[in-house]
Amino acid sequence: MSPSTIDDLRSTGRALNHGDTRPVQYSHCDVLVVGAGPSGLMIAQALGRLGIQVRVIERRVQGSQYGNADGLQPRTLEIWKSYGMLSKIRAKGVCVRAMVAYETVSNGGGLSRLRPSSSIVVPCRYQYEIAASINDIEGTLRENADEAGVQVTQPCWPTSVHVAPDVDSALSVKGYPIKVVIEHPSNCCQYHTGRVRHQAQENNTNRYYNACTCNQDSEAQGRVEIVNAKYVIGADGASSWVRRSLGIDMEGEQTEDVWGVVDVLVDTDLPDYRFKCVIQAASGAIIIIPREGDKVRIYVQLSAEDSIPRDVDGELDKSNLEEGEIRQKILLNRIFIVGDACHTHSPKAGQGANASMGDSHNLGELLPSRPLVIEFNMNRGIGISYASSSLTVQPATAIGHIVPGERILSSPITRLADWADRNIHDLLISDGTFKMLVFPGDISSPQSKSRLSIFAKALSESISMKEIDSREGLRIDIYTIVRNDKAEVIWTDIPAFIARSWRR
Repeated sequence: MSPSTIDDLRSTGRALNHGDTRPVQYSHCDVLVVGAGPSGLMIAQALGRLGIQVRVIERRVQGSQYGNADGLQPRTLEIWKSYGMLSKIRAKGVCVRAMVAYETVSNGGGLSRLRPSSSIVVPCRYQYEIAASINDIEGTLRENADEAGVQVTQPCWPTSVHVAPDVDSALSVKGYPIKVVIEHPSNCCQYHTGRVRHQAQENNTNRYYNACTCNQDSEAQGRVEIVNAKYVIGADGASSWVRRSLGIDMEGEQTEDVWGVVDVLVDTDLPDYRFKCVIQAASGAIIIIPREGDKVRIYVQLSAEDSIPRDVDGELDKSNLEEGEIRQKILLNRIFIVGDACHTHSPKAGQGANASMGDSHNLGELLPSRPLVIEFNMNRGIGISYASSSLTVQPATAIGHIVPGERILSSPITRLADWADRNIHDLLISDGTFKMLVFPGDISSPQSKSRLSIFAKALSESISMKEIDSREGLRIDIYTIVRNDKAEVIWTDIPAFIARSWRR
């Protein structure tokens, strides 16, 4: 690397001081993802499948043990199905279909078991949750990322980020306006020193500096890398380095409710330990979630008198707590934050992990287009609705159960060409294409058939075949869903422009 480049590195990131002899490496990628948790791996595999060059960096050593939610909610299962991952995680985890509650009897007579019910009470395709270990969840996401050609580098950590004024700025590599400086350790001791330094920076304190007992000069080891990227995505958790580097405040409210979590193998006569079990005991709530094999996860609500970790100043140590709800912020449409980096939630029922993977799925579908604003039912991820716009205006005439702006309901359909049974959600796979579903109604009606022909003709005049059939343009998949008995119509009754293949 030339001296001018090293000087540029010093001035940009101040990662190297004069006299620092560590080697410097240069690289570039389309998208740099900081963080290899569920949200980071989700966005990485989604973009990688589209042929986008994605790089993931992670400060943890692969295989590190840490606490994370372990439940996948129905909406997340739909997302995983769209990427071809559902069958993989279903084989590793356990499906939770039922729940039961126990309440304290008012006269002090112990606990009373209430009537069991379905774990999922909202209309959705998958009437269950999946509980699985975080290693299996991340492992499945990483497998998809590997298959998509995503490069994951760990352990390493970013030290500075610089955004050029535009993609052609002289301050950046042409077409790659974001410069991120990252440090790589040369051994575990160097990793540990760098990690505790990172923690010290996060907490604005020096109390972690001497955590490493190695006497080696860590600054003389390892290497520094300059990564130029088109986009950066911060998926680096509640204490996000990306968020703090951009000066984005973590807004919202916090609660000091604390839950203890333990995964155990049980030998019990409780008949409901394969249900989701909510026990409202006098001492506080207990939640039991079945896990793979005979394991269960137990959540125990801790009281203020319990032993809760405190920092050196006696304040509640929130480093591992996920709480509150905030609005995602975006800077310059070039750097994004997802998951716990922009909103944190209780780990109960996997709320944080599910919301995080939903973030990444939406960003993966829309990057680099301007993201749409959506809202969803946090507990199940099902109640999705788009903000008011010209696309969500209610029609003057009823169109059955389809409501503009809301997610399409899971519905069985039959492919006319071979009478194969499918689900309408199977048409909406995450492959980077826009999906257009046409609902002409009963096409045995001359009026409906005429309207469909007029629509197909107008569409053919406004959209070129290149945009529909080629990866070079804006590829669109068109499906026509008719309301007829399968024996009454054939697929060639659909105008050729919107029924070019028997598969549609």
